[in-house]
Amino acid sequence: MVKRESIFTLSALKIVLIYLGISLLWIIYTDRLVDMLFEDPLLISRVQTGKGWFFVISTSFFLWWLIKRFNRDLEYHRNRFRDMLNNSGVGMVYLKSGRIDSSNSTFKRLFGYSEQELQNQPFQELFSRKHRRVVQDLMAKAENQTESVVEELQLKTSTGESVWIHATFSSSQVAGEHLLEAIVMDIQEKKEYQIYTDLLLQIILSLEPAKNVNAALATILKNICEEVGWEYGAALVPKESDTSFHKVESWFSREDELSDYDKQVGSYEFKAGEGLVGITVKSKKPQWVEDLRSDERFLEKEDAEAAGLHTVLSVPVVVNEYVIAVLMLFHKKKLAADPGMIRFFSAIGSDIGTKLDRKREKEIQEKILENIPVMMVLYHPSLSGFTINKEFQRVTGWSDDEASKRDLLEKIYPNESVREAAVEFMHQPDGSWKDFEMRTRSGETIYTTWTNIRLSDETQIGIGLDITEKKRAEQLILRSMLEGTEQERARVATELHDGLGQYLAAARLQLESVYDLLSELKPDAGTLAQFEKGLEHLRHAMEETKRISRNLIPKAIEDFGLVHAIESLMNDLQESTDITYAFHSNLSKLSIPNEMTVHLYRIIQEAVHNAIRHSGCSRIDVQLVHADGNIYCTVEDDGTGFDTEERRGSGLGLNNVKSRVMAMNGEIEIKSESNKGTVILIELPSPGHQL
Repeated sequence: MVKRESIFTLSALKIVLIYLGISLLWIIYTDRLVDMLFEDPLLISRVQTGKGWFFVISTSFFLWWLIKRFNRDLEYHRNRFRDMLNNSGVGMVYLKSGRIDSSNSTFKRLFGYSEQELQNQPFQELFSRKHRRVVQDLMAKAENQTESVVEELQLKTSTGESVWIHATFSSSQVAGEHLLEAIVMDIQEKKEYQIYTDLLLQIILSLEPAKNVNAALATILKNICEEVGWEYGAALVPKESDTSFHKVESWFSREDELSDYDKQVGSYEFKAGEGLVGITVKSKKPQWVEDLRSDERFLEKEDAEAAGLHTVLSVPVVVNEYVIAVLMLFHKKKLAADPGMIRFFSAIGSDIGTKLDRKREKEIQEKILENIPVMMVLYHPSLSGFTINKEFQRVTGWSDDEASKRDLLEKIYPNESVREAAVEFMHQPDGSWKDFEMRTRSGETIYTTWTNIRLSDETQIGIGLDITEKKRAEQLILRSMLEGTEQERARVATELHDGLGQYLAAARLQLESVYDLLSELKPDAGTLAQFEKGLEHLRHAMEETKRISRNLIPKAIEDFGLVHAIESLMNDLQESTDITYAFHSNLSKLSIPNEMTVHLYRIIQEAVHNAIRHSGCSRIDVQLVHADGNIYCTVEDDGTGFDTEERRGSGLGLNNVKSRVMAMNGEIEIKSESNKGTVILIELPSPGHQL
């Protein structure tokens, strides 16, 4: 816990009271003292002027001290926020010149590192060799821009295992010190699902054109070895004469190095009940041997050692509890057992066996549906009915009988626009992934990500993952960051109003009292003009302080509600610009949580100011309405517009708007063309229907 080093604490109220007390005592006693010591009015006027300037100078030093203390308080609150994140499920790392300055406990727990191992360590060294250069480029990019940089990377744990993470890099200033912040989320499980699901899809598609079992086995070996990275693979099947196994097909990455070993394997007879093959056949489960040279389960050590092989994975292909083939996969490196890969081969072994046994394609599809640990849906392009697997039923609650009816899409996608987007995606089976909101049988809204493929008979397979928890975690982090920003705005606004504003007001009173005495001194016109100009600058500074304070925390929201606050914003802008503004809303009687109210105000404020700064428009129309169970917000201008593709991802203002929309589980669309104006369309779920 970061401790605040302070002998005493000051609040804005205390500062005002102290300042008022000192000012009152100064005015009373110094005026009396001047009256006692001097009688000449001219001399008294000069002393009063000097006294005023002394007060201004001393006040300036006091403001300097306040700002210095404010910076220390800001660092304290940042440290408190960092401590809060230490207890979240997200890893955070703070970098200085590319090296780790500090990290939260979650990062250490997720990846097994100690504080000593991480301290001053080059951050890129924690990543797999192929991603180190990528990490360096991402850090350099984040250093040179105000927006966050996001990427999926492979990070090494303390045990040397590589895991997939979602990393967000952003630059920040802490107490005047430039730091790079990395937010890390573990996505290993999701990545495994995607990798192995893609591999499974390739295997299914490649088996269809195979002419016979041996050709199918050769295709399976090629896909597995190329995609997963095994250097040699052999397919073994039982002999017709006895129960021993022999090689029928093989695949290797470098023929010149492994062709001799492949010939040796072709001469082996792997007897049932003996060695690694025997154990695989008996258990009907994959067997992983990290170092075949010292493992007693692998009997054919000499030739494998001569070929430089270390690790072997033995995978059974099972049909009706009978092993019809064994796949032997080898690698020259010593690889620790991969639980995800073992689970994958355990799940698909019987499905591949069914296909190899020439059962109907629909049977293998149904087997895959039942065993794969992801949601899967079989459907025809006509969308007349659907076949779903158990994982789909578990996640959504819909039964197989309910899914077979045509109205399933209307149930899981009640929003018409979302349903139309889903149907369009289902008719384009290109292997890409897309996120969708779905309605479960219980009425709950969940987030999912889907891909789909089309088989030769026009049957299509949709494959989906439930990413609701990931989305909720992302929104929680985003809401927390936005809430922290609003709290900081409120605090700064209070300091400006109760601190700096009061000092400026007191200085103005002092100088105006001196100004009243200047007529007796009869200064020259130039001196009087300079004094009046200084007073005018001081008045402008007071008005600017009030304006900044109002923008930081619009009090009209709290006092009169969202609609009145936006109307007030429009009126203020109408007075300060030559632009015509129009605002329409039917939200006056709708109860909206304070957090959502602030987000809506900030969105409109940012969008309108963005149009004022960049569009050169003469009119801005804003609408904020409640209809069809949603809140719709539009901001339209008749300005110069821009190319949305060229400007995609750029602009801090629009990115702030998008972040707030995302935090409220909403959707945003920006329509713009050069010289045709810009329209920002935002759709938000009604209060109570957000994640």
